[in-house]
Amino acid sequence: MSSLIGFLIRIALVLVPLYVAGRIMFKGEGVARRLKIMRVVGSFVGILAVNALIMLALLALTVAAEYLITSTFPDHEIFLFTVDGHLSGANLLVYIFLLIFVTAFIHYWLRGRLKRVWPRLDLDDDECTIFEYFIQWVTIYLVVYQCFFEGFQTLFEWFEESGETSLQGIFQIALSPSNINLVIQPLLIAAWVLVVLERFARENARNANAK
Repeated sequence: MSSLIGFLIRIALVLVPLYVAGRIMFKGEGVARRLKIMRVVGSFVGILAVNALIMLALLALTVAAEYLITSTFPDHEIFLFTVDGHLSGANLLVYIFLLIFVTAFIHYWLRGRLKRVWPRLDLDDDECTIFEYFIQWVTIYLVVYQCFFEGFQTLFEWFEESGETSLQGIFQIALSPSNINLVIQPLLIAAWVLVVLERFARENARNANAK
């Protein structure tokens, strides 16, 4: 139960800043406009979930096809694996590329048919722009996340080796070339969010004055 409460608290800590961002971006508009960013969050999660299901289905079909081929033609080299059973790195890269695009094509086809039944699934220009920002921010944040834990691992190793916990030593490690992303990337993302908020707020105010 406590783990569920902790999970819900973390979700709330993510959603609250996004809600505030939506109010800043669409200040003065109706409730539906101010909640637009939350609708994009729902679409973002839903699209990722459907993409995951499509990819899992394609992976299952690939494994089944390769098993069928190897059973029928044991000496035939298949796509992902060579005859001796080793994974082909070059073919794996091509497969991942195909997997990404085939997933997108199938999802596009599915959404096209679902939007005939639920037109609300369609994203307008603002929502598409916010969606693209989400993808970029999450992608960069995952890199920061990795650098964050790698940086802390470096700090812990340094503490164990030197037995020193001075502030100067912490800054020397945090600002080293290998850990500079740990410091710079969060600053850059925060600046990016700031610029996006200002741009949307300015465009929203301009459209309101034009009316």
